Amino acid sequence: RLTGKITSEPDAKYANCDINDGTGTVKIYRISNYQDYLGKMKIGGTVTVTGKYDLYNTIHECTPCTIEKYEDPVEVGPTEMTIAQVKAASAGDAVLVKNVQVMAQYKNGVVVSDGKDNIIAFKKDMSPLPAVGSKLTVNGIVSEYGGLKQIANPEFADIVAGTATLPASKDITSAFATYGGSDVELISYRGVLSISGTYYNVKVGDLTDRQG
Repeated sequence: RLTGKITSEPDAKYANCDINDGTGTVKIYRISNYQDYLGKMKIGGTVTVTGKYDLYNTIHECTPCTIEKYEDPVEVGPTEMTIAQVKAASAGDAVLVKNVQVMAQYKNGVVVSDGKDNIIAFKKDMSPLPAVGSKLTVNGIVSEYGGLKQIANPEFADIVAGTATLPASKDITSAFATYGGSDVELISYRGVLSISGTYYNVKVGDLTDRQG
């Protein structure tokens, strides 16, 4: 039996998500009564589950499991923070980050920077995406994905067009097999391109089990 705060966006199909009880993060997965909670659980909410513990590829899981209880997070106004402070905040905290710049886009969000730190502002299938180079204010909820903090379900304000200057990339070719980034960063690596149908891969060095 485990009680913790939801730290990642619950899956829209099965309500799977990560929770943290103050000692660590556990993924709740294969939830027997997931249909009762679809669209209702939020980041920062408190959930109690019962189930079986499992360790899968270093990921702590409670699976299969059943939700006993769920409580919505207490709604409070956002706290103005720097990106460094957001990274130190707790999942579920409402935050406001001013005067940051969009450095990159991807399908589900953008990477923003204050010149010292970078963070992802995430929302599934985000549209429209703020243009790269734009300076803006981000209002959202702290969440965690892959061990990194991010700002979930962001709203953008005070948008001013601009031009982004990317920092020099970090070459990870020599450490490709073991590299594990601890932050959002710009990387590069060198290898041999292979194309199979619509799949593009880069083989790095003699590696056969890791491709980019």
